[in-house]
Amino acid sequence: MDPNLIVTLIGAVILLGVFLANISKKTGWPLSLILLIVGLVIGPITGWLDAAAFSSAIQSFAIIALVIILFDVGYDLKISKIKKELFESTRLAFVGVFSTMVVVFLISKYLLGLDTYLALLFGALLASTDLTVIAPLVQNLKLKQRTKEAMSMEATLNSVFAAVIAIVVGVMIQYKSNFAEAISRGLIYHIVTGVAIGLILGWILLKSVRKLKFDQMPALITVGAVLVVYAATEMIGASGIIAALIVGLLYGNTKPAPPKFVMLFGENLQMILITFVYIMLGALITFDAFVDYSLIAFILVASVILTRYFAMKLVTQNDSLLAQRVIGIAGPRGIISAILVLSYAHLFPDPNLIISMGFAVILGTSLAVFLLPVIEEKTNPRIKKAGLRL
Repeated sequence: MDPNLIVTLIGAVILLGVFLANISKKTGWPLSLILLIVGLVIGPITGWLDAAAFSSAIQSFAIIALVIILFDVGYDLKISKIKKELFESTRLAFVGVFSTMVVVFLISKYLLGLDTYLALLFGALLASTDLTVIAPLVQNLKLKQRTKEAMSMEATLNSVFAAVIAIVVGVMIQYKSNFAEAISRGLIYHIVTGVAIGLILGWILLKSVRKLKFDQMPALITVGAVLVVYAATEMIGASGIIAALIVGLLYGNTKPAPPKFVMLFGENLQMILITFVYIMLGALITFDAFVDYSLIAFILVASVILTRYFAMKLVTQNDSLLAQRVIGIAGPRGIISAILVLSYAHLFPDPNLIISMGFAVILGTSLAVFLLPVIEEKTNPRIKKAGLRL
């Protein structure tokens, strides 16, 4: 692969991300939707970019992105806040993740013909909702603070749930000839050892940074340290991604907490990661997969949306009808799902099919959430007229 071509691609993605982020702010369209559409245009529609030629580089970049994003997720998980809202947030996250996994599992197994392990893995890949899409939504609809916090915490927790399940099932696939070994390797060793190493190395890193009193470039030090923790953990066969998540938990729950280097949409590092992931996901899909499986793709997207809607209505019966509708529909799949799909697609017999189905779900659910304020205004005029609070 020509190194100059890779450098050109990286530079173009960075410039494109900045330009499209500005368009997103002006138009109100979610950046994820714009980036997916751009990837679709420059990839399968026009053929300007042959993303398949960069498949190995894309997978490596997706792993780096997953490590950094999950560190950021861990940083945002405040133990005190989780204890305060334990029942509300975990209830939504648990129901949201597992209801999605069940419906995706059934469709994958009986319509796509995947075996049990791969069907479970695909369910985990699509189980996480996206806080970067939900955050603007809850602000625009003027939700009560309790509802905002519950939805934000759910989006954070279900990212952790989905990633952990995907990691466990991914390891189990390697040992699926022996279920006992699959459990011991995938859960007990892979996850528990990852947690232990994350705690040990995270504590050492915190002590080192504070003792050395770095006044400059704390973000670069943190990025380098997290990637080293990931690599060291993977070298002994445990989960480096879980270790990075645990380091993030330690960083975010110490006082004073080290500066957070990855923020919401708009910050430089995450902008690069998200722009690259979404554009590459759009560029990697194949129209053949959509043509051959278009009906299944439609069933999958509709089932994910409807399953979340009715599942959330069951666990939000004490909330207002409007709050139930918002929480029920606000289940966009986003950056975690996109990264997981790119990271694990190679484990499936037809990676192009998984990428295309993942693209359809991310695009469909994000579009549904984008249209939610319009739908609510049409069906409940009091929102626009009186700024009704849920």
